[in-house]
Amino acid sequence: MLHALTVGVDRYLDPSISSLRYARRDAASVADLLQQNLHPSEASVRRLLDAQATQRAISIAIGEELPRACRPGDVVLLYFAGHGSPETDGPADGASRFLIPHDAEKQHLFTTGIQLGLRFAEWLDRLADAALVVTIIDACFSGAPVAAAPGTGVRTFMGPRLQRARTRGKRRPPPLSLEAFEFGEGRLVLSASRDDEPACEDASVRHGVFTHYLLKALGEPLQRGGTITVAALFDRLRRETHQHMRGRQTPVLQGLDEYARLPILGPG
Repeated sequence: MLHALTVGVDRYLDPSISSLRYARRDAASVADLLQQNLHPSEASVRRLLDAQATQRAISIAIGEELPRACRPGDVVLLYFAGHGSPETDGPADGASRFLIPHDAEKQHLFTTGIQLGLRFAEWLDRLADAALVVTIIDACFSGAPVAAAPGTGVRTFMGPRLQRARTRGKRRPPPLSLEAFEFGEGRLVLSASRDDEPACEDASVRHGVFTHYLLKALGEPLQRGGTITVAALFDRLRRETHQHMRGRQTPVLQGLDEYARLPILGPG
């Protein structure tokens, strides 16, 4: 059984958080691909889009509902498209990565954002029955405020505390990489870009660039009914995204599982 949750946020309650163009469409397209090509008895797909994608709703879905639904051997697919942000981690001089839900407050990301390193790891611990959990994140954490190229938008902003510290010239460590965390066997995270790179959405494809190639790979019609290893999927996403962005965006895979596979879903 495949359990999937797709989250996409273009619009934010906080007016100081800039809107995106294609994050909602990305999440809806991933959900559509799954729902249209997998039998309901084999897949449970839920989507949280824009105003639905609050911190509370995401927390309940991943931390409570999915653990109750999972049976031993099941597969979980988590997908997020929207803003990411580096921000200081509480009063210490550390920094961490935050996913930004619809109701996040830019001035209070530590409280209203979703901290990947700790909160997300706790959620994965609760999915102990799942044989495989694949998390796909089309967001970035570089804090870069400008577009990487004409026609593109960047899915990130810098947290205000980190921004103030850098403005005052204080030395702060870079955002905490997911590589520092052990998510456990069969727990894989595919991110759209490296720590210091943008994750872009492109008007020419009307998607996030990374998600555009994800949909293309999983919707490949020639392999209808087959599967693809996560490692092979990642190699393809890295190559095509890197080429599309002319070297400015390079997807990253954390975690290893040579047997992890996902279905090919394209129409025959």
